[in-house]
Amino acid sequence: HLSAQHLLELINELLDASTIDSGELNLFEGYFLHDNIVDYCRATFELEAMKKDQRFSVQNNVTGVSIKGDARRFRQILINLISNAIKYTPDGGTISLSVDYDAAHNLAFSVKDTGIGIPEDRRKDVCNAFTQAASSSWASGKGVGLGLYIASKLVAAHDGELRIESELGKGTTVSVIIPKSRMIEDIDPNILH
Repeated sequence: HLSAQHLLELINELLDASTIDSGELNLFEGYFLHDNIVDYCRATFELEAMKKDQRFSVQNNVTGVSIKGDARRFRQILINLISNAIKYTPDGGTISLSVDYDAAHNLAFSVKDTGIGIPEDRRKDVCNAFTQAASSSWASGKGVGLGLYIASKLVAAHDGELRIESELGKGTTVSVIIPKSRMIEDIDPNILH
């Protein structure tokens, strides 16, 4: 079952990358509460992290904000980032998802881990297709190197920015910055997706 699930994930990543590369990526935009995406991530990854004796925490410092975008694709962005964090963090490490405003009042979703980090010589290419950030032997073979590529393209499709900070052996923080032009506060709940 686990092998089949892994194969399905790889196939889906390849299909997504193919769609992006062909220029056929279409967003089905509407308004969605970011709180719902955060709650989904909490429910999805708490157990997965526990299986590796990791601690997964969520800190949501923003409430009642809706985002104009594709809820399914936005959820996919965070799923890819958190999955990578869990994958490249050794047993006993910590992973966190935080949501806050940045200095320009854009919405910032940050996934931070205490994992292996990204070597400096790989940071500029880490969002390219089929590029893995990890160089250590224990992390090899854990994927095909499409997670960050797909996430970066989906962030760009939402007019956002993907920022990566990393220190080898100490961890990585990947932040998704969504511009305030895509945010609405106190929206009518009847138009939400």
